Amino acid sequence: MQAYLTLHKTYYDQGFWNIPVDFDRFVRRDEGPITLVLGKGKQEIKAHVNRSANQNGTARIMGRGALRDWFHKNYKQGDKIPMSFATPNRIVLGMQTKDNSLNEQFLRVKITEDGLTIPKWLLPNVEEVDIRKRNGVIEVAPVDKDEHFALTEFGTKARGNRQGIPEDDPIMQMGRNPVYDPEITDGSINHDKYIYGV
Repeated sequence: MQAYLTLHKTYYDQGFWNIPVDFDRFVRRDEGPITLVLGKGKQEIKAHVNRSANQNGTARIMGRGALRDWFHKNYKQGDKIPMSFATPNRIVLGMQTKDNSLNEQFLRVKITEDGLTIPKWLLPNVEEVDIRKRNGVIEVAPVDKDEHFALTEFGTKARGNRQGIPEDDPIMQMGRNPVYDPEITDGSINHDKYIYGV
């Protein structure tokens, strides 16, 4: 998902901006505090969501002096700043990947007493996920209607079972055609000989 903040004169001079209607659903629904993460230095500042300033009730993000100073230090009036929504209470400004998308951008999210909220835009059309911890990394994989998830490794996707093994992997065929003969006593040791004749 990709979005931009255009620095109009009032935004640039006063340190606020209005969230476009199409992205308003990613911001907290009520008025209150919000955190802004600014630029590659990941500076964090406190801001406020105002939902009474605009007639249509969309969010206005009030960063005041700290945000205005960051605008002036890093941008010119009229510039477009990359913007993404980490959570309804956390917006990231000014960080973008080399291919001009925000899809690979990190999202740093606070853990609450209830756990972790993953932004819905990261899981479009997904109803269920598998979560696992492996080698110190927590992985979240969408589950499809056939109880498979897309296993992603080295930038490629493969269909897999719940353990992440592709269905066409030869190991998935093990045991499908077992050696069954009362007179054969070494089938488990020499199964290739009886199954494949080698």
